[in-house]
Amino acid sequence: MKNSANYLVDVIVGADNSITVEIDNDLGVDIDDCADLSRHLESRLNRDTEDYELTVTSAGLTSPFKILRQYKKFEGKEIEVLSKKKGKSLRECSNRLMMTASRYRSLKD
Repeated sequence: MKNSANYLVDVIVGADNSITVEIDNDLGVDIDDCADLSRHLESRLNRDTEDYELTVTSAGLTSPFKILRQYKKFEGKEIEVLSKKKGKSLRECSNRLMMTASRYRSLKD
């Protein structure tokens, strides 16, 4: 990913040797980006040594933000916020994501 505009969001390795790699890009990720990274990773892994299942995916529109760069990507744009608390139903609202110093917060328009 060194020579790519894509950046790593998350890597999840399951107990069953499933590997999920989630990427994003400030301009959006397309299927070719995922396929290229998948081929690159497959060339570095050895199936003769370890059996695994590899999935490379993009951070979806309905996925929660996981890293600071994702917040910066949507700064000043309308986002949907879902709030969930133990034992209570989900609360939903739409807000514009604003930046204040190094902390982010949502403010209504």
